[in-house]
Amino acid sequence: NYTVVVTNTGSTLLENILVTDVFDDEDPTIIDENLTLDAGQSKTYNYTVEDISTGTHINVATAEIIESEIDPVSDDARVTASRRRNPPSTYSVSGYVFEDFNSDNVINNEDFGYEGIVVELFDDDDDLIDTDVTDSNGRYSFSDLRGSYKIEINLNESQVSEYDGLLDQTVELDINENTSQVNFGFSGPVPLALPTIIAGTVFNDINEDNMVDAGEIGYSNVEVTLWAGTTPVLTKMTDANGQYVFNFLIDPELADLEPGDYIVSIGQVPVGVTEVSEYDATLNLMVQLVLEEDTEAIIDVNFGFKTNVVPSGEEANVAMILIGLIILSSGIILRKKSFNA
Repeated sequence: NYTVVVTNTGSTLLENILVTDVFDDEDPTIIDENLTLDAGQSKTYNYTVEDISTGTHINVATAEIIESEIDPVSDDARVTASRRRNPPSTYSVSGYVFEDFNSDNVINNEDFGYEGIVVELFDDDDDLIDTDVTDSNGRYSFSDLRGSYKIEINLNESQVSEYDGLLDQTVELDINENTSQVNFGFSGPVPLALPTIIAGTVFNDINEDNMVDAGEIGYSNVEVTLWAGTTPVLTKMTDANGQYVFNFLIDPELADLEPGDYIVSIGQVPVGVTEVSEYDATLNLMVQLVLEEDTEAIIDVNFGFKTNVVPSGEEANVAMILIGLIILSSGIILRKKSFNA
């Protein structure tokens, strides 16, 4: 904003005063071309110069009387212009990678998150700009975002839900506000994303097939130990769903282990149950595994238990004999009664 003040400092009337302004090297701007001022009178002009670039500028205002012998009077002003804009707001995006039991893409009580899953963030030029690894709840997040982005994961599991409904493990977003629940839901127990993973479930195996089916509940707080040969390396407790995961990339105790023979064993079994199924069918609370250099994951190292197990072997034969004797005795008694009658 500029102010130009023209004053008649003489003792007589002045007419036909031309007031112009030159900003930098631009053409003169006529502010007034027919100004009249009495002796001692002043006239003030206010105006704005728009779209000023940053830097120092010179603005020269001139007042002169047309066709007069009075010399023009000029004055200049110097100004340093700078533009300061508030930085644009940035936002965050977050979500979960999880087992979506009812396929609604919402974390419910029966669902659980996948830990240690790599989530990638791409810009609108499809360049990878950031990565995150899901925490123990399966959550990931990115911050300082504004504009168009793509979030991507890569899991070898059956996907059942996604934020955008496309089930392609990729979500494209225009981020202009904080965005949450950008979720990826799966149906498997633990997705195959990181080499190597050994995982499984300790559960109530109703049909004794060593597969976790609907309605078969996991046992929590069961001690599971991974052995390298004959050396115990890491012990974990099963979670609320009876699941455990040994992740060779995330767990520091497993970082330097090499391919070879491994054992997964469980400690004290749940009270009142008997083992009925096992990954290697040995039913000895211990599974032997051989990990090769190209082994990515073994996720079904399960231990199945069952209450009220039907006896097997000699115990079953004895039980059947006793049942037969009872039936036979009952028959004799009935025949006696019929005979006496």
